[in-house]
Amino acid sequence: EGFDDWDQPFEMEMDRITMRDDDWWDLHRATPRAFISLQTAEELWKNRFGRYTSIRIAMKDIALPEDRLQILEQRLQESVPAHFELSELDLRIRPVREEGLRAATGANNFGGLFIGFSFFLIVSAVLLASLMFQLGLQQRVAQAGLLEALGFTPGGARRPMKSEGVLLAAAGSACGLLPGVWFADGMIYGLTTWWRGATGTQFLRLDLQPLSLLTAFLIVFCVSVLVILRAVRQITDADPRELLLGGAARIAEQSMGKESAVLSLMTIVSLLSGVVLPPAVLSGAVPAGEAFGGLSWQVVCFFLAGFSWLATFLLLLRRTLRRRSQDLVGGAEAATVRQLAFANAARNPQRSVLTTTMIALATFVIVAVGAGRRNPVSEEPDKNSGNGGFRLVMETSLPVQFDLNTTDGREKLQFGLTPETTLPEQTGVFSFRMRPGEDASCLNLFQTTLPTLLGATDEFIERGGFRFADTPGAAPWQQLREIPASDPKATNGSLPVIPVIGDLNTLQFSLKKKIGDDILFPNEQSPTHALRVIGMLDSSIFQGVLVMSEENLRLLAPETAGGRYFLIEATDAAAADRAALALETALQPYGADAELVSRRLADFLAVQNTYLATFQLLGGLGLLVGTLGLATVMARNVLERRREIAMLRAIGFRGSRITRLILTENTALLVWGLLAGAVSALIAMLPHLRSTGADVPWLELAVTLEVVALVGMVSAVIPIRAALSVTVRDVLTNE
Repeated sequence: EGFDDWDQPFEMEMDRITMRDDDWWDLHRATPRAFISLQTAEELWKNRFGRYTSIRIAMKDIALPEDRLQILEQRLQESVPAHFELSELDLRIRPVREEGLRAATGANNFGGLFIGFSFFLIVSAVLLASLMFQLGLQQRVAQAGLLEALGFTPGGARRPMKSEGVLLAAAGSACGLLPGVWFADGMIYGLTTWWRGATGTQFLRLDLQPLSLLTAFLIVFCVSVLVILRAVRQITDADPRELLLGGAARIAEQSMGKESAVLSLMTIVSLLSGVVLPPAVLSGAVPAGEAFGGLSWQVVCFFLAGFSWLATFLLLLRRTLRRRSQDLVGGAEAATVRQLAFANAARNPQRSVLTTTMIALATFVIVAVGAGRRNPVSEEPDKNSGNGGFRLVMETSLPVQFDLNTTDGREKLQFGLTPETTLPEQTGVFSFRMRPGEDASCLNLFQTTLPTLLGATDEFIERGGFRFADTPGAAPWQQLREIPASDPKATNGSLPVIPVIGDLNTLQFSLKKKIGDDILFPNEQSPTHALRVIGMLDSSIFQGVLVMSEENLRLLAPETAGGRYFLIEATDAAAADRAALALETALQPYGADAELVSRRLADFLAVQNTYLATFQLLGGLGLLVGTLGLATVMARNVLERRREIAMLRAIGFRGSRITRLILTENTALLVWGLLAGAVSALIAMLPHLRSTGADVPWLELAVTLEVVALVGMVSAVIPIRAALSVTVRDVLTNE
C-alpha cells in the first residue's frame, strides 16, 4: 500500500522517499514518472551489446487500416530475417496493438460471473413471481369457468388472464432495468473496494450498452411470460363446473393423491442414498480416486448425499402436509395450536412446499459456499496436495549458478553467514530454470498467451508429488522427459512438441486450454515449438506458470542459465523461518525473495474466497427474497382465512392465541427450510470440513440465518395484526 511496506533485499536511502512518492503510487501505481529522449537513453544505458533493446515502428500522423498493418507485419517477417537471424539476438516481431487489444479482453467474463453470483437470486425472484401470480389467479378461477360455460373456448377463456400477465411482465421487466443498472454499478464498486482481492485492480468501470439493456429486457420478459402462462394453465386446467365451484384446491389435492406413490418411491430412494453414502465413504468402500475436475469419488459421494438429504427433507414435508390435511385436531391447548398450525399449512401444500423449497435451496448455497472457504496458512505440507510437501518458495532476479544441495554449493551459500543464520542441514532445495513470461495466475485479469516457463530437474521429476486433476497416467511427471519430436497433429503444422504441466486454474481460465491442447512458442505468428499440455495440477503452487523438463527448456531458451525459481523443504515452521533468513541473506546479491508456500497459496485463494464471499452475499439476498415470499404467502393465507379467524375469535379464542397459531405455522415452514438447507450443505461439505485448511465463518453464517429467521417471523406479524383489527361482526356478515 505504501513505500513503508517495502521489504527490500538491499540497502536503500529510504529518507529520500517523500509523501509525493506515496501520493503518486496511490494515484498511478507503476505508471512511469518521466519519459526521456532517445538520445539521453543512449548515453545513459548503452553497452557493449548495443544501444537498443526494442524497435517500435509507427506511422507519424497516419492511421493505417488493419489490412495494411497486416501487410506491413508480413513484409517485416520476410525481409528482416534475410539480414540476420532473429533467434541469435532473441528478437521477435510483435504486433503490439493487437496484443494489447487481445489482452484487454480479459481472462474472465464478468458478465457470466455476475449471472452466476446472482443465480439463486434470479431463481428466487422467478419462483416468487410464479407464486404471486398463482395467488391472484386462484381468486378469479370462477371467471374462467363462467366464460367457458357461456360458450368461450378454453383458450379464449384464458386469454384475458394471459394478456394481463403479459402486460405485467412487460411493465415489470421495463421497471427493473434502472435498478439493474444500479445493482451492476454496486457490484463493480464492491469488486474494486471490498472485494478487490478477486480483481487486483480498482480500474473497473460500468460500460452501459443499449444492446445489453435490450437483451436483459427480452430475457426477463420471456422468462416471466413462460412462468405466467404455465401458472394460468395449471390453475385453470379443469372443466367449467370445477372452475365455477372454485375447485383449484380440490384439484391440487387430487394431484397430490395421484403423486403419492411416486413421492413415496422418491422419498425412499433419496433417504437411502443419504443414509448409505456417508458410511460407505468413511469405511473406505468408495475409492479415493479422481472422478472429474480434480474432485475425488469421496467428495462427489458426499455431495450426492447432501443433495439426497435436501430432497428427503422437502419430500417428507410434502408427504407430512398431505397426510396432515386429513387428520383430526385434538389434545391439550399447546398441542391443539400446533396441530392447527400444521393443518393450516396443509390447506394449500403447493404454496407451503414451494416457499420452503426456495428457502432451503438458498440456505444450502449460502452454507455450502461459506463452508468451502480455505486457509492454506493452517495446512501442513503434504506431498500429494497443492503445496507438494514444500514450505518455502523462492525467486531470484539473477540466476544462481551453483547447486544448493551439494557440499560445494552449501559452502558458497554459508560464506558470510553467522551461526544464527545458517541454513538448517535437513533443508532440501529444488531449483528450476526460468524463462520469464506473462503472469497467467488468477491475480491477473488480462488475457495471457505464454506464461513463465520453468525447467524441472531430474531430481524433482523423480520426487514427484502434488495433486493432479483429470490427468491420465500413473506418473505424469515422468512424461516431461520425452524428447521433442515433430507431430503432424500439432497446431500450425508439423512442429516439435514439448510436454508441459500446468495448474488447472491457469490452463482453464487464463490460457483457455485443456489436456491435449497446444500452446505455440514463442508466439502464434512465427512458432518454432508446440507446448502440449499433458497434465493439470489441482490448486498448486505452480499457478501462473508451465513446467517442463530442464533439458527441453534449454532447447527452447538456451540463454536461461542457473536456477531462478526454488522450492524448499523444511522439517518444521521454525526451520522454514531459519532457511528463509539464510537464503535471503546469502543470496542478497542475486535479489532473492523467499516466501511461505502457504502464504502464496493464500494469495491465490484470496480470489476464490472473495468470489465465494460475493456469492454468499447474493445467495443471502436470494434467501431474503424467499423469506419475503413466505411472508407474502402467509399474508394471503391470512386474507383467505379471515372468516375462520373471525369464527375463532367469536367462540372465545384470544388474539394472542391466534397470533401464536399463525406464527407457529410460519415459523415451522421457515425453520424447516433453514434446517434442511443448512444440514444438507454441511453433509455435502463434510470432506472439506474435516481437512486442516477449512476456514468456515461459523459466526457469519449463524448471524445470516438468524437475521433471515427474524425477518421472516416479524414480517408474518403484520398481516396477523391487520386481520385482528377487523371486527368479528363485519367479517362474518360480509362473508
